[in-house]
Amino acid sequence: MKKINDWLVQFATAWKTHDIDNVLNLFTDDVEYWETPFDKLSSLDELKSEWESIKNQKNIEVLWEVFSKDEDKYAVKWSLEYTDKNYIEKLFKGVYLIKLNPDNKCDYFFHCEESKT
Repeated sequence: MKKINDWLVQFATAWKTHDIDNVLNLFTDDVEYWETPFDKLSSLDELKSEWESIKNQKNIEVLWEVFSKDEDKYAVKWSLEYTDKNYIEKLFKGVYLIKLNPDNKCDYFFHCEESKT
């Protein structure tokens, strides 16, 4: 589990420090990245555009728990709290499905957020 936890620490650190380049460095050039179950991002340029929104986030807290592993594939429960540009506190929770290659870069990322009912 060290491999995925190291990756997640880097992911959270880059997010909290608004370091989009370091976020992108965690992924392969040909990553299959699903921002939602219906929205696949097809390139690192699209990924970068998606991540630009973190620049408006403050007081970012990213927590996770790896709850399943199969070789180099991981299922991760996550939660995200931050204050947006209008000073409104936001809270999101969900699951990431992550596959890491031998270089510890993500080549598959699936993001699913809990529905708010």
